[in-house]
Amino acid sequence: MTCQLPVMDSYNKPITIEGTTTTNKYGKEVVNKLDSFNVNTAIMRCMTKALALHGLGMYIYSGEDLPESDTGIIDAVVAAIKERYEAGDEPGMYGEWESITDNEVRIRVWDTLKPDSKVRSAIKAYKEKMKEST
Repeated sequence: MTCQLPVMDSYNKPITIEGTTTTNKYGKEVVNKLDSFNVNTAIMRCMTKALALHGLGMYIYSGEDLPESDTGIIDAVVAAIKERYEAGDEPGMYGEWESITDNEVRIRVWDTLKPDSKVRSAIKAYKEKMKEST
């Protein structure tokens, strides 16, 4: 499937390679020449249409909020980090923290650990300790 949309001017009229002459609302003739801005705008319109045809962004259009990731994973990681902290296993605690590869999950885990600032401080301290030893 291909998408072809015409290059449009600010009056929503297609622009030819030679350019078009239109009359604005004040009666003055305006010559619209084809330029890179108009071509780029047409390319972006095609990309947006292609994304819409595949359903991407449909949840935003329907008024829903952004999709949330699975809270079960976050709860499991937070529980593992707290368990290692309470056991005094700093390398294991930091290893659990470093095992998070998704940045969004990492931010949500960090926010979930906010009430336990001692755990967050221990993660930071162990990270500094690791930097100093190398």
